[in-house]
Amino acid sequence: MFQAILTWALRILSVLPNLIVNIENLFSAVPKSGPQKWISVEGALAQAIETAANEVAKLAPAGTKAETISAAIAKFTKAANDAFVTLMNELGIFTHSTK
Repeated sequence: MFQAILTWALRILSVLPNLIVNIENLFSAVPKSGPQKWISVEGALAQAIETAANEVAKLAPAGTKAETISAAIAKFTKAANDAFVTLMNELGIFTHSTK
């Protein structure tokens, strides 16, 4: 099960940077649009998160619900998103997002 989780985590991490940059560019002219940006990222990854949860649930101990796994993967994705955005802001790459 752990290997399946790592596989899906790496897949999400591999698409997250480009997705965030593209969404950041879409909202660049919209002040205070952080929550809207996250909703866009979350929406774009919703199917992948659901698929990952269903795949991992097949390998999970009996009684582990796909919804629980989905929530954990979504929490991981949010944390990874926030870390990436923080890094880009601190490096001055997303300068428009702090205006």
